[in-house]
Amino acid sequence: MTGIVVHTLVLGAGGPVGAAWLSGAVSGLTAGMSLRDVTQIVGTSAGSVVGAWLGAGADLDEATAAIADRAAWHAGRRGPAAGTVDTDTDTGTGTATGTDTAIDADAAAALWARWLPSGEWPKTLRVTAVALPDKRISVWSADDGIPLGAAVAASTAAPGLAPPVRIGGRPHVDGGVRSTTNADVAASRIDAPGAEVLVLAPLFTDALTREVRILRGLGCTVRILTPERGDLGGALDGGGVALLGADLVGPAERAGRRQAERALAAFPQASTVGRFAG
Repeated sequence: MTGIVVHTLVLGAGGPVGAAWLSGAVSGLTAGMSLRDVTQIVGTSAGSVVGAWLGAGADLDEATAAIADRAAWHAGRRGPAAGTVDTDTDTGTGTATGTDTAIDADAAAALWARWLPSGEWPKTLRVTAVALPDKRISVWSADDGIPLGAAVAASTAAPGLAPPVRIGGRPHVDGGVRSTTNADVAASRIDAPGAEVLVLAPLFTDALTREVRILRGLGCTVRILTPERGDLGGALDGGGVALLGADLVGPAERAGRRQAERALAAFPQASTVGRFAG
């Protein structure tokens, strides 16, 4: 055991490939790190999917199978969804179009039911999405009365790949439009100095650097695990359609487990493990 007890877990974006990597990393970390005291899981896009399974106490092998099915579903579609959001990869700012293509929350929840665990919204889970047209962040939890499937559908609604989801009268898109991690969202529910925050980030942007600064300013210890550069043929280096590769789901899950083993050995001395370490 590392002796590290995590209080806040941040699970970042990365499509089905990133979700599989997250699933493997979480499974590997629980072999030597305690997640039993996690009071909040902040999930963005792929992270909202894995966070739903983890928060429900469900089998993450089943989560990986669901992720593979989602990837196959994407592969079987004939073309991209309407609607785009032009973004700056560092700031998440840009111009949104195609918001009239949004689907309603009930339809989105029905679609996502096949890829999520049964049961109620996990009490620890917070899901991020971006409201259009002003790109304000929305953060939902079990207290908001929104179907979990609708929230996850909105959080994973990558522009050009899935339609926006209309929640609370506004269309919402992928939380990764703002940040691939949205780790700063955790700050509103951290009230104890010295809280341990663990960030698992399949994708990395400069936004995470700023978010970590905010959390450390609150007295938190923040540890980050990212994939190795070039792993999985570079699928998690550049993002895009490579993140949808159904053939990479299994290798990504195994890569996450391997990197978790490395992290368990390194975290007592290092705060960052992966391609951005050092």
